[in-house]
Amino acid sequence: MNKSLLFAEKVTRLRIVVGYSQDYVANAWGISQAALSKLENGRTHWSLERAEQAAQFYGLTLEELRTNDTAKLLIKALHHRFQGV
Repeated sequence: MNKSLLFAEKVTRLRIVVGYSQDYVANAWGISQAALSKLENGRTHWSLERAEQAAQFYGLTLEELRTNDTAKLLIKALHHRFQGV
């Protein structure tokens, strides 16, 4: 499996666990739901700008998002999502 697809799967897992729909994330990122679906399914290449946007959206750094420790990322993203609630 290539790194781009692994990255896409990680971002998809973040979205699902944090509880966001594709429509919600796509709207927040200023793209269509179809464009987000293509990113998540690995049919569209992640640009550096889009990867940075994803990291920031989930309260992570790009370096954190690139790491392999998905469990820590999920915990941090959940904390970011629900802080102040």
